[in-house]
Amino acid sequence: MQRSEFSYPGLKDIVSISDFKKQDLEWFLEKAEKIDKIPKKEKLNMLEGFTVALLFFEPSTRTKLSFETAAKNLGASTIGFDSAIGTSMQKGESLHDTIKTVERYADIIVMRNKLEGSARFAAEISKRPIINAGDGANQHPTQTLLDLYTIKKAFGKIDKLKIALMGDLRYGRTVHSLSLALRFFNVEQYYISPKTLEMPSYIKELVSEKNKVVELNSLEDVIDELDLIYCTRIQKERFADPMEYEKVKKSYTLTAELLTKGKESLKVMHPLPRVNELDYNIDRTKYALYFEQLQNGVPVRQAILLWASNVKKVLKMEEKERIQLQAIKNGTAIDHIEAGKALKLLEVLDIPEHISKGIAMNVESKKLGRKDLVFIDNFELSQKDFAKIGLVSKNATINIIKDHKVVKKIKAEIPSVAVGIIKCMNPNCITNHEKIETKFYIFKGENIKAKCHYCERFLNEEEIFWSIK
Repeated sequence: MQRSEFSYPGLKDIVSISDFKKQDLEWFLEKAEKIDKIPKKEKLNMLEGFTVALLFFEPSTRTKLSFETAAKNLGASTIGFDSAIGTSMQKGESLHDTIKTVERYADIIVMRNKLEGSARFAAEISKRPIINAGDGANQHPTQTLLDLYTIKKAFGKIDKLKIALMGDLRYGRTVHSLSLALRFFNVEQYYISPKTLEMPSYIKELVSEKNKVVELNSLEDVIDELDLIYCTRIQKERFADPMEYEKVKKSYTLTAELLTKGKESLKVMHPLPRVNELDYNIDRTKYALYFEQLQNGVPVRQAILLWASNVKKVLKMEEKERIQLQAIKNGTAIDHIEAGKALKLLEVLDIPEHISKGIAMNVESKKLGRKDLVFIDNFELSQKDFAKIGLVSKNATINIIKDHKVVKKIKAEIPSVAVGIIKCMNPNCITNHEKIETKFYIFKGENIKAKCHYCERFLNEEEIFWSIK
């Protein structure tokens, strides 16, 4: 088998399962199965001359070792570190500069970082393919690929299975990625967690569009129906308040005795490490699949590295929409602003202090009942200002005034993409730690939503309004 057989045009980086289509997932599973069947000695030269950088800013055992094993078994050399301690980031170096440095030394970059969206940011600035090995509580796509591979290998299929995701569903990046991937298959998903650790609503909404989703607090209520239990630990390191962790740390303990209440064919998976949620007495039973699961990390990650070795990235500055406006001589009036929003609009528009501005508030309006207006003297609004107007007040109209006459009327539009306009409310998002512009995808409809390009968190309409900067 040749390295060139792992060339695949669909992706340039592996950042999030959200970037995958079903055919992408199936392609990687097929390649993992093929590489798994090749004798070890026949794979030793497939990545000869390649260097893989393993940048692990957070602790890891299985992910780092399986990537390292996968690389070395293919003949690649590895460089990297196990934590930020001892690196220039301790001295204050930015992630941007770390990535730009490492891309000079390595052909492929595998990265784990505590900041959500860090992998997306790295992918956008790196000339080398970025493989996300976990970005905070957000995503862990390579774990998902090996999880899918394990399920398919154990059951001979993925479709028509009933799968329970149990434990810390709020902060568990493995279950976030897996749940999103399973929506491409004909499965039923059961979310089992304490109330405070439920699956994030944006994931539930996306998955519910494709799969039957059932939320429960008790495994016993459904164990006799399940084909697979995917168990996760309660992650102490994700809790800001230690007392909150203490309240839920022993919420679930899976035992061999409990599993006897399920089907004969029932299997248990766990991304590991475990604490007290998975009893050691399960290890020797027919239910345990988690050690095979971790072993499958090697062929899956070999397939990923071979794919990455064929990736050719060309960095391009994103084309930005431009609204060309005729030069303004006298000014702008923004009309039909919903009552009470004028002050917010003036606050967020990029208008220099010396420019004269005024507002009229709570004015009677046939269209809205009551409305606000904003007047700006001798100033041309920017593209970003237009986008901000659309996000603050979807009913607004922008009137270009010349010699006291309206020469142009523009309906405010909600942008499809908002760059540098909305502040992400997730304190762990990479945009709140690196000097990078925020980027949100806007989902229009009766209730507007915005999705952070980096950490993938959603904001509702009210949160968007207060987050515009």
